[in-house]
Amino acid sequence: MGYNAGSVQTLVSWLGGLVPAGGAILELGEQQINGEMTPETLAAVRQLVAKAGSDPAAVETIVATYFLQGPKRIADAFRGSPYTYRCLDVAEGDGVIKADLNDYRVPAEWRGRFDVVTNHGTTEHVGDQINAFRVMHDFAKLGGVFTHHVPFSGYFNHGLYSYTPAFFIFLAHANGYEIEQLDLSAPHLPYTIPVTEAMPGSATWTSLHQHSGLVVVRLRKVLDQDFVPFSDYDAHLVGQRPLSEPWASMIANRYDLRIRDAN
Repeated sequence: MGYNAGSVQTLVSWLGGLVPAGGAILELGEQQINGEMTPETLAAVRQLVAKAGSDPAAVETIVATYFLQGPKRIADAFRGSPYTYRCLDVAEGDGVIKADLNDYRVPAEWRGRFDVVTNHGTTEHVGDQINAFRVMHDFAKLGGVFTHHVPFSGYFNHGLYSYTPAFFIFLAHANGYEIEQLDLSAPHLPYTIPVTEAMPGSATWTSLHQHSGLVVVRLRKVLDQDFVPFSDYDAHLVGQRPLSEPWASMIANRYDLRIRDAN
């Protein structure tokens, strides 16, 4: 998932706060500006380059070279910055840690280094989910934050997985993370499932109007421990519900999929 004006502004707001001066950010996947460089996005990029702490005299040069003409990589906003900004990707590039999340192991020099680790549309493309979330855990420092913007509904033929809110509740429960945000986006990207011989039964779905949606999560790492794999039965094995209401009831009723009157 690439950046737009709003997500650039969010990154600006993190600098000096969620990410302290001289701190470190890691993003799963090399991030770029989506689509055309609108005036709103350009203004946000200028703010980012300036707040990242590059030489003030170099701000316009960086914007012109890397965002008006170049590939519009978020990493380029941090050129000359006292902040550490890295991306984890299978392709090489400036500021990229080359890695396949299916089997990557975080080397000692990078373990516990990052204040924020983002997963904005990446892990749904990875076969080994446990390793992908272990990698995030190992990169984050104690007190660091994980942010996730990933599909929970729709995105037909996009990636390998869609996530339930329960996935993140059990992830947090197993690893002692604090849940600071757990929201669902508004429905978007309406679609219908196409009829294809490759998927028997698809014709029964083709007239049904579907919507896509994201689950938006922010977790904080508060325990100094190795990553703990999990399943949706973990909380029951230790005789506990994963969290207080309303999440405990949601998990208890997770198979209750009746359609209810929205009014």
